[in-house]
Amino acid sequence: MIQIIPNWHPILVHFTVALLSISVAMFLLASVLKEGNLRQQWLNVAYWNLWIGMLLTIATLIFGWLAYNSVTHDTPSHVKMTSHRNWAFIASGLFAVLFLWSIFVHKKAKPGILLC
Repeated sequence: MIQIIPNWHPILVHFTVALLSISVAMFLLASVLKEGNLRQQWLNVAYWNLWIGMLLTIATLIFGWLAYNSVTHDTPSHVKMTSHRNWAFIASGLFAVLFLWSIFVHKKAKPGILLC
């Protein structure tokens, strides 16, 4: 198996968590505002953070999988790492659904334009 030195997973996961968290926060904040420029700006920030966060999530999952399979782990750490892996797949799947939904909503609001 490929040995990951340095292990990029811990670096990427922090960017992923930050971007996706900011996205959720911006969507929530935009939902309490009335229609206007500030609401639209927060929605744009939310979309961009979600989309960039999902791209980084793919890289994070790949490097996490490589790290999971390249480091030696005893029984207790194997249980923790397997649980961590499973929760990562669940969380990533939920954000992937949000990602696909956001593209659908954004494309419906602005036909023919995906990222503007």
